[in-house]
Amino acid sequence: MIAEQFIAEARRHLSPILGESGGLMYSSFATLTPGRFYILGLNPGGALGSGDTIAQCLDGLPEYKDNAYLDENWSSDSRHYDAGGHPLQRHLFLLMQALGEDLRRVCAANLIFTRSPNQYGADYPDRGHVCWPVHQMILNVVRPSVIIAFGNGGISPYAFLALKHQEMLGTPEEATHPAQYRTWQCKAFQTRIEDTDILVLGLPHLSRYTIEGRPEVLKWIKEKIREHNNGVQLTK
Repeated sequence: MIAEQFIAEARRHLSPILGESGGLMYSSFATLTPGRFYILGLNPGGALGSGDTIAQCLDGLPEYKDNAYLDENWSSDSRHYDAGGHPLQRHLFLLMQALGEDLRRVCAANLIFTRSPNQYGADYPDRGHVCWPVHQMILNVVRPSVIIAFGNGGISPYAFLALKHQEMLGTPEEATHPAQYRTWQCKAFQTRIEDTDILVLGLPHLSRYTIEGRPEVLKWIKEKIREHNNGVQLTK
């Protein structure tokens, strides 16, 4: 899909929120190409009204060559980090490295494009429904075998994807594994979106969770990916 067509379609779908602050893709526009993974967070954080509007993000999309998880500085008034050094950024980098993938080459976005200081201000799931057609456009290009959703509670990209599965195909058949931290769980289910069979992996939010030092969790993640890929191959 050429950039002009993508942006025009996205503008049409996102017309109710074009003037609000937020962000679209967290990876470079060059990642809008076939790939193994699609990374999905909930929504951009930060103070309401700060940063660019959705319209400005769309205008600058073709020239966006950075990766927010590697190149941006997410320091706050109380904590200083180097670029890429925020816990969420480091934890995602380590996860993708463990899965044998270069994070810079992976298409990444948030379920909800508008900004809020926390999940409770994200207007979930309504804003997810507004943004979903754009994700369908992205998924139709990337055609990933795996969506990595970080955050798997009641307000999360994982919960939204499970809701979409339920609307189309019924209650998802979910697999779980202890996250080896508190009582948290890692979750997974298989779905079909835009004629693509996809494994949805829901991990605890990576700002507070890492697979580092948890080999059994990483083993489970790799096994679920392998089982999914083998199953897809058998049906082709």
